[in-house]
Formats: sequence, C-alpha cells, structure tokens
Amino acid sequence: RGQSGGGSTGAAAAEATAAAAAAAASKSLGGRVGKVVVVSSPKEVIEKCGVTYAMLSDVAASEAVYHAADGILAGFEAAPKGHAIIDCATLTETHMQGLEAAVRKRGGRFLEAPVSGSKTPAEQGALTFLLGGDAALLKDEGVQADLAAMGKASYMLGKVGAGTRMKLVVYMVKNEMMASLVEGLALAGAAGLEQKAMLEILGISAMASPMYGLKGPKIISGDYAPHFPLRLAKKDMDFALELAAKLGERVPLAEAATAEMAVAMDAGFGDDDFSSVAKPRLNKKK
Repeated sequence: RGQSGGGSTGAAAAEATAAAAAAAASKSLGGRVGKVVVVSSPKEVIEKCGVTYAMLSDVAASEAVYHAADGILAGFEAAPKGHAIIDCATLTETHMQGLEAAVRKRGGRFLEAPVSGSKTPAEQGALTFLLGGDAALLKDEGVQADLAAMGKASYMLGKVGAGTRMKLVVYMVKNEMMASLVEGLALAGAAGLEQKAMLEILGISAMASPMYGLKGPKIISGDYAPHFPLRLAKKDMDFALELAAKLGERVPLAEAATAEMAVAMDAGFGDDDFSSVAKPRLNKKK
C-alpha cells in the first residue's frame, strides 16, 4: 500500500506527510502493515504499490502532487497494471471527476473517499468513508482491510462526485450546528445565564449532540487546540455554497455560518480548531 499527502507546498510536503502517515499507521496497527518504505516522490509511490491512498488539503496541493513531473500521474508509466488511487481529500466534485479521468486515461482505477471525522476518530480508526467511483475496488480484500482499519463505516454513494457531495452536505450541517452553539452560548452569557448549565440542558434534551458535549466545554474554557482547523472547515463551507449555487438551492443558514467563520478567519484564527468560530464573540482576550 502507498500513501501520498501534503499541503500547498506540493511534493516535498507530500513526502514528509506520507512518511508520517505511514509511520503512524504502522504503530496504530501493531506493525501489521509491514515495513514502511519512504521514497522521494509521489511518482515512486505509484510505481511501487498496487493501491495508493491520497489526502491533500486543497485544490492547489492536489494539482501539484498529481501533475508534477514526479507526481502521481507520472508514476503510471511504470505502475503495476490496474493501479488504484483512493483519494480521501475533500475538494470539489469537478476536481475529483477530473482526477478520475486523468487516472483512468492512464489505465488506473479511481475511488473518491472523503472522510467524516477529524484527529481523534482518525487515531482511533473510526473515520467514515463517503465513496464514489469504481465500486469493484471494494471487493478487493486488501482495500476492505484498509478501510476497516481506518474507519468504522463506508458508504458507496455512486459515481465520482457523489462522495464529495455527501461530504459537503454533512459538513455544512456540522458547521451550521457549531455556529448555532456559539450563538446560544453568546446569548446565554449576555443574559446572565450559566453557559455550563446551558450545555447540560442541551445534553439531556432532544438536541443532545456528541459534538456539543465535546466542543462546548472547550469553547467555554478557551481551548481551541486544533483537531480540524478552521481554515479547512471554511474551505469545505465555501465548496458547499458553490454546490448549492450550482444546483439553485437556498442555504441561508450555511451562508450565515460561513460569514461567522470568515470573521474568525480574518481575526487570525484559521489554524485553530474549527470551534474557534466562537473566539471573536466569547474569548476575545484569549
């Protein structure tokens, strides 16, 4: 198995991130993944593996790692026949469809697999995979084992693009919920009410949410250590708004939540947890 990942710095970052991810996987699986081999480029990953997992942070990083002279697509010249790319990034459906076309043109197979879950679920092997593309790949015992090791559930949703659409819809709701929680905490505080009591009441009501139970106390204490950075959450919301506009669907709550996220981004909190959307209103001194 191969792994390729990274940020907007391109292939060099991809190499470092891939090495870290492989080492973490080896440790979390008790060494059952075998010897970890670090190579010098995404191209070499493709050449040496039958299945490669990729997760790039944004479109620019994806373009760099796929299309560089020593990138993913270049590796198909010497890759094993039928090499498969399983791309776990959250980008746009148009971009993912373009990647699929480029991989298939070179004789490869492609499955999009954006994930629901952040740092802790990833560490616990409890991600949810939202799949689109080559469904036959799911019959591969190795792929089945990989997804089972990394996740708690996988949903095959249709052609490439369907997985991305579902991820954007699910995370749109997630970010709306966070903005709603922040608004409630702000109003409770302004009204002279105990914010902790508000969380307890929510927790025993029909509105109970694991996210509220986890993030609410951290927001009150001013703990914004990143599990999923605000800048990436904002990117996902921007993509969700683009999808809604393309389909002619009104999403006023998403628009309002995105505006609140933009305020926090402008205040310099992009690398903090996505819950830092609360910072401008609740933790002005932190």
